[in-house]
Amino acid sequence: MYRRATELQSSKMASILSFPVHVRRPELVRRETTTPREFKYLSNIDDQIGVRNHLPFVHLYPPNKSSPAQDPVVLIKEALAKVMVHYYPVAGRLRNSDNGKLVVDCCGEGVAFREADADISTAQLRKMDGGFKPPFPMWDRLLVDDIWGSCSITDSPLLHI
Repeated sequence: MYRRATELQSSKMASILSFPVHVRRPELVRRETTTPREFKYLSNIDDQIGVRNHLPFVHLYPPNKSSPAQDPVVLIKEALAKVMVHYYPVAGRLRNSDNGKLVVDCCGEGVAFREADADISTAQLRKMDGGFKPPFPMWDRLLVDDIWGSCSITDSPLLHI
């Protein structure tokens, strides 16, 4: 019964809500200056096999009406480059060590960044039947997964934005 109700709700939302999404090519955002090259072991809690996965999320940034010329994409990439100097392991990669534990290779390769534009406002998303929460029929248009074949948690960017 619940499954059928969810399917009906999803199909109802899908028929009401339709909007174009333009997803751009992925790129690597690198840190602003050089940082130490080292390896950092994960804690035993973080090194469990059950938590070795990427968690999908969507960030929504409404246009800045007070400064329409200020592109949020430029601001985000500049801020990432600056913050990765102080939090440099984020720009690294998870690697398997010789003893089987995961380590963060602080190699400074950068984080994955992919811009997308959707022709819909956050206010419109909030007003739709059921709100902007699962099950949301348009997640597949907003979530970007497996860029550069990085389904594996190792040897891929730690952060995908």
